[in-house]
This record gives sequence, structure tokens and C-alpha cells, in this order.
Amino acid sequence: MATFISVPLKKSSEVDLVKPLTKFICATYTAAEDQGEYVRAAEELNKLRKSAVGRPLDKHESSLEVLLRYYDQLCAIEPKFPFSENQLCLTFTWKDAFDKGSLFGGSVKLALASLGYEKSCVLFNIGALASQIAYEQNLDNDEGLKTAAKYYQLASGAFSNIKDTVLSALNREPTMDISPDTVGTLSQIMLAQAQEVFFLKATSGILSSIFVLA
Repeated sequence: MATFISVPLKKSSEVDLVKPLTKFICATYTAAEDQGEYVRAAEELNKLRKSAVGRPLDKHESSLEVLLRYYDQLCAIEPKFPFSENQLCLTFTWKDAFDKGSLFGGSVKLALASLGYEKSCVLFNIGALASQIAYEQNLDNDEGLKTAAKYYQLASGAFSNIKDTVLSALNREPTMDISPDTVGTLSQIMLAQAQEVFFLKATSGILSSIFVLA
């Protein structure tokens, strides 16, 4: 039986999204009705971040859905707000996923005032959690094999996307876990594991046919 691996999650420090977003909203939108609507949206985004990255996540599809929802919201708000050190400044701090950077070396954590950095780290956790969900599947049945293949493929895609975008989103060297070389390697490993699961599924079907014929 093949040996599969999963990827640990990155951990982040708490960030108050409400105050800086509210300050910007109140300075930009003068209509009281508009302000109230946008402030409530900022509060909901803050709650969503706490659910997505502010607590331990179960190795379950429902936890992955929370991460995906938060990532989608980040993509939606990015073009609407001037996130930068000189305008709407929000600093996000994330630790290296691999035990204080010991696996690959490099810095333990990185703090950046960059929404692109936050997106990259959340995307890393999407890939990591998908790999953990796949790893937990029972590969002795067809449903487990299908689920494992699905989530190893999702993990591969998430890590590959970071490889293609992370350097353009940051203005300094990232921690080693999200460096292009590392996430590129992780993407290939996850893809290889998905292919291995497909092979196991195919061979299990062949063996079942043989036993039926026998």
C-alpha cells in the first residue's frame, strides 16, 4: 500500500478588520444608510476570518467550505479597497506551517500589510486542509477513493496557484512554506497522490472482477 502525506496548516495572529475598514468606509461614504450597510459587511468579514483562521479546523468538508468562503470574500473586496501601507493598512501575521520553518529553513513568521499575502496564506490552508481530508479517507472502498482523489487534486491546484501568484503579491521574500519552490513541490506531490489513488481505484475494480469470475 502506498504511503500518503498531508500538509500542516499555517497559523495566523488575530487581526481586527472592523476598525480600519469602518474608518475608511465612514470617510468615503457620507450617506448614513450606506455606511451602516458597509460596516455590517465589515463585521461579517471579521467573523468569517475568525471562523476560517482563528481557531483549529476539523478535517472535514464543512471547515474547508469556511476557508473557501473567506478566500472568495477576500477576492471580492480586494479591488474595492485601497489596501496598502499608506492608505488602508492592515497587517497580517502568519507562521511558517512546517514547525517553525525547521523543515526547509527560513524565518518563523512574516507580517505584511498586504491583502495578497493574506490570500496566499489562506489558499495554502485550503490546500493543506484538502490534503488532510484526503488523507483521512478510507481507501478500502470506492467512495473513499473518489473523495481522496478529489481533495488531493484540489490541494494540488491550490498550491500551484500560490506558485504562480505569490511573488507578485508580496514585496519581500516569503516564508519557506509558501515560497514558489516549496508550493511547487507540494503541488506535484498532491497530484502524484491523486494519480496513485486513481490507480488504486482502477486496480481494485480489476481485482473485484477477477474474484467474481473465479
